[in-house]
Amino acid sequence: MGRLLGIFDEKHGCRPSPSASGKEVALFVSESQAALLENGLEEGFLSEEELRALAISGRTELSPVCAVIGGILGQEILKAVSRKGEPALNCFLWDGETHEGRVIQVPPPAVKR
Repeated sequence: MGRLLGIFDEKHGCRPSPSASGKEVALFVSESQAALLENGLEEGFLSEEELRALAISGRTELSPVCAVIGGILGQEILKAVSRKGEPALNCFLWDGETHEGRVIQVPPPAVKR
């Protein structure tokens, strides 16, 4: 998917912006579908909805996300090693569109006797 953004960037000098007009998004979708077909992938490999979402998030930077996830992982490792504090209950989800993280409570497995 990153390559599709790169192809668009090569042709137009920039990636689609988050506030992209409907025409820019439609252009990205049509050019991406053509590129997928040219590379031997079947039609519909990525849905139009997925390509639209990619176009809208095309300029998103992942470095801050890596810092957030790495910080949380580091805290959890320290909790596990030191046996102090409650764990984050197993599942942390990051939403790249809203830039929010959520902890989903996963119940511990039942103790077998």
